[in-house]
Amino acid sequence: MCGIAGIYRKDRIDDIASDIKKMTAAIAHRGPDGEGNWTDKEKGISFGHRRLSILDLSSDGHQPMHFLGRYVITFNGEIYNYLELKKDLESRGNIFQTKTDTEVLLVAYHQWGEDFLLRLDGMFAFAIYDKLKDELFCARDRFGEKPFFFSNNNIDFSFASEMKSLFSIGKSRSVNQKMLFNYLTYDLVEDPKNKQNTFFKDIHQLPPSHSVRIDSRRNIRIRKYWDLDFKKQIDISENEAKETFQTLFDSSISKRLRSDVNVGSSLSGGVDSSSILGSILTQFPNQEFKTFTARFDDKKYDEGHFIDVLKDAYNFSENYCFPQKNQLLSEIDKIFYHQEEPFGSTSIIAQWEVMKLAKSKNTTVLLDGQGADEMAGGYFKYFYPFLHEIRKDKSRFQKQLSKIEAHLNTSNFISRNQKLRMIAPVLYDTATKATRQFRNTNIGKDLNRDFFKNHYSNESMFHQSHTLNQFLYDEIFSYGLVKLLRFSDRNAMAHGVEVRLPYLSHELVEFVFSLPSNYKINDGWTKNIIRSSMEGRVPREILYRKDKKGFQAPSSWLNDPDVVELTKHSFEQLRSDRILNSMDQSNRWKYIMASKLLSNE
Repeated sequence: MCGIAGIYRKDRIDDIASDIKKMTAAIAHRGPDGEGNWTDKEKGISFGHRRLSILDLSSDGHQPMHFLGRYVITFNGEIYNYLELKKDLESRGNIFQTKTDTEVLLVAYHQWGEDFLLRLDGMFAFAIYDKLKDELFCARDRFGEKPFFFSNNNIDFSFASEMKSLFSIGKSRSVNQKMLFNYLTYDLVEDPKNKQNTFFKDIHQLPPSHSVRIDSRRNIRIRKYWDLDFKKQIDISENEAKETFQTLFDSSISKRLRSDVNVGSSLSGGVDSSSILGSILTQFPNQEFKTFTARFDDKKYDEGHFIDVLKDAYNFSENYCFPQKNQLLSEIDKIFYHQEEPFGSTSIIAQWEVMKLAKSKNTTVLLDGQGADEMAGGYFKYFYPFLHEIRKDKSRFQKQLSKIEAHLNTSNFISRNQKLRMIAPVLYDTATKATRQFRNTNIGKDLNRDFFKNHYSNESMFHQSHTLNQFLYDEIFSYGLVKLLRFSDRNAMAHGVEVRLPYLSHELVEFVFSLPSNYKINDGWTKNIIRSSMEGRVPREILYRKDKKGFQAPSSWLNDPDVVELTKHSFEQLRSDRILNSMDQSNRWKYIMASKLLSNE
């Protein structure tokens, strides 16, 4: 886990070595254990690296790393199956000089070419330069756990783990006004229509599951190397599904425990993180294991009771932090500096404090439960596409709807419009399109009229999903998960901590997606396959919780007088910039974020 930077340019060659040092200095927090730079002025190429030592703590892990006098790599991330790949490559006659996964990447690229990406189980963003071909090849992992930002003008292709590296060498901070509009209007921090976009006009990101190749003439080719088949379904019994899930989940976790530094786990007391802990302590019952939890003085948000329930079942060392509302103001500028773009809510403070706590306890790697909800249908909003999918089977539809309403303690979960959408989707879509301009009169009602007219489009920013799997696919690659991965990466790396996500093993995700929908949602329960597979490993009081908290900060924090004052100040700035016209109390947090973004422009 590290920070990477690179420049591949045709002009200003004399500045390239000094520029790469500026770029790595800007992300020193990502790699406090070492720094490395490499430059070939003749070719106009330079790589930078900041190292956070996780595997092979010796100098053998120093980057940029060279191979055969031909290849150079700068790499951020972890290849969890590097031992298996290394064994395969050795059987083909390759000889290794180090114990690092970085060298495995280089040898695998030489052995198999860019198709080696499909063999990787890991989180990564890297660049490999081929001296023989004068060619640059870069790639990002399947789900986008590791960031890769770039700026390209056909003369200069520059990339880095964080945008501040690019800003350090003069790349423009000019805000992408359309992204700002989508954030204020639709609460979007990613562009589902163009996944390369960021909140800055001249800074782009390589989408998940994509690679980029730049040849000696600076021609650039971006391609998608992997996709998730959300239409594939297998015929499998419940017992077989549970056994397969357990096997894949345990394998994912055991690989993600590979480390030469201390490994712990984030623990919220919910199903996802408790299942990770249950798997670890079932596989390795004698391991001394640390967990890290954000707790709150407000009992409505505190998870302490469920941690106690887990303590009755397992022996582990629990560590707590108690985030306070005053930290919202004292830490917000620092957090925004690391996040670089707007973030969703005050809850990010809790995750920030957990990372800080782990580092203070000499724990450099944390396992975390992100991805479980989006993979296995963990939010109540997933009930809608599930019901839509089964709507033609009226008996099943009514039974499942009744179970959901009983679970949620409501008698009107599905409105008349939503029932029309499920039962007669063509009619619903036609009526929606015809009436959109009349129904959207309240959209962006707090925005300045000129700002609204300049950026509003009658085209919906949201995909139409008619099955549960299709909806979950969009959640993983377009909406929910992508922003959570960004929040997590920046919060962790700000403190020199690495986060690993067992639920995002691509083999596990592919398997869960291949299961029929009732293995994900059934009888009012979300994440059915996880709950049933973890029986006997996780206490039932946790497995069958109906509430969902995570590290959710109290909503009352926004009513603190100092936060209210910050909101007013932010609103006045946005009104002065002709972005806002009136205040919508439900958008207060977004005003603060938008103001922070524009203040750094």
